[in-house]
Amino acid sequence: MILSYNDLELIQMCIDAINQYAPARSEIVVVDNASTEEGVIDYLKEASRTSRLNFTLVLNDENLGFPAGCNLGAKKCAPGNDIFFLNNDAIVTPLSLFWLRMGLYDNRNVGATSAFSNSASLQEIDALSFKPFVDDKKVFEAEGAWHKKLGAARAYKAFEDYASERVPVYINPYVKSFRLTGFALLLSREAIFAVAPDLQVFDEFFSPGYFEDDDLGIRLSSAGFQEYICKNSFIYHNGGGGFEGHADAMEKGREKFESKWEFDIWSYSLPWESACEEVIRLSKEKKGMLRVLDFSCGLGANASYIKSRTTNVFIAGVCANSFAAAVAGNIADETAFGDANTTRLPWDDHSFDAVIAEKAYVSRGQIGRFLSPDGISICEDKYPF
Repeated sequence: MILSYNDLELIQMCIDAINQYAPARSEIVVVDNASTEEGVIDYLKEASRTSRLNFTLVLNDENLGFPAGCNLGAKKCAPGNDIFFLNNDAIVTPLSLFWLRMGLYDNRNVGATSAFSNSASLQEIDALSFKPFVDDKKVFEAEGAWHKKLGAARAYKAFEDYASERVPVYINPYVKSFRLTGFALLLSREAIFAVAPDLQVFDEFFSPGYFEDDDLGIRLSSAGFQEYICKNSFIYHNGGGGFEGHADAMEKGREKFESKWEFDIWSYSLPWESACEEVIRLSKEKKGMLRVLDFSCGLGANASYIKSRTTNVFIAGVCANSFAAAVAGNIADETAFGDANTTRLPWDDHSFDAVIAEKAYVSRGQIGRFLSPDGISICEDKYPF
């Protein structure tokens, strides 16, 4: 399901790649949000006639914005299909859809998958990783996105070359998350029926756009669905265009999210990286499973980071409330909620090899209670307890 608005070159590349790489039984649904660029509508009409896949084209008389446009497209998709929401400035690579589907069918609890990209919030590959595949190295020296300086065709070629040289990851191939970036988002039909039985997949409260994907991620997580970023899937995203006439859309979207959920998701999206790296270091030293208690669990960002990098860590998380514990429970192995110092927690005393805690919120006594005799407390400054 592709939402189209202008960008003739990019929508051509987007649809050409889908025709080339999507499974034969796929369908394409394109909703055009009243494009004004010359040639876009004519191209879409021609593509609908010549596509090797079943192609449905909807031409809006007005720009409905991202959430409403996608919801209209979802209603046009064949009942029973999973839906892959793809930006018109995003281009799949040869095996990207295959690996997204492998992730979606990994187990029955997975509701959504997404890919790594050159431009995607919290799913972005470091720009210098693409340097060996770019002929003009100067694009990495000045400020600004490297791919914007190359142009879409050359940038996609470099991105595709990068993707083709990646060795597939078969052990620990997924990063669990509580939100996925909506530029390329594969949703299972079961998840859609659970959180959007009326096919209002994205909350139109967030129109014209931004944070509707974060909102969907929280709805999926609180409904018990896991969300995967697939390490083997790479999708190019030109990105950064924003919304015409809505330069403040991102900040307004953030405010709308906070007004709906009563918390700022940006405060929970990033892991405590230094603490996570210390856990990963300890896991490499220990024989067997490393047991970690995370008093800074939040919505599971630390657990996501750690578990994406190592397979021999058991993580229990303490969250502020039951809602956060339910969301983080899709990522961490066990969760509990309540005041870090006074709540009766369900784990045995001295049963953890490491404890992650901020000393401003967790007492030394509570940390010591759960640490094994030779355990490590990972605080603002790491010290043996």
